[in-house]
Amino acid sequence: MEGFVSRLGRLRAAHPVYRRRRFFSGRPVDRGDDAELPDIVWLRPDSAARTGTDWDNAFGRCIGVYLNGDGSPDCDDRRWEVEIHTGVPMASHFGAGEVVSVAARSTVVLRAADRI
Repeated sequence: MEGFVSRLGRLRAAHPVYRRRRFFSGRPVDRGDDAELPDIVWLRPDSAARTGTDWDNAFGRCIGVYLNGDGSPDCDDRRWEVEIHTGVPMASHFGAGEVVSVAARSTVVLRAADRI
């Protein structure tokens, strides 16, 4: 347990998105181009963005969240590294669009491979 908590502390220290001074707003972040991503996106199990009615559905026993730490560019071709996996890790990285299986009562934290 001590090692796991230590890893969480290092993860928080290494990534400014976990040390924000203000709450996320859900508003787009300006990246300097025409496309904008919100600063936070809540996801359904199929990775689509949740809508208001999704929060009331009984099948929604899984929740995902995308934290846009710095208005990063579109992630269509990124590789995602596994930072934390409280279940049985299936892989240490995933390509964009790959299915990530998460066991019941587990948490997986991914980060874009080209980020520190």
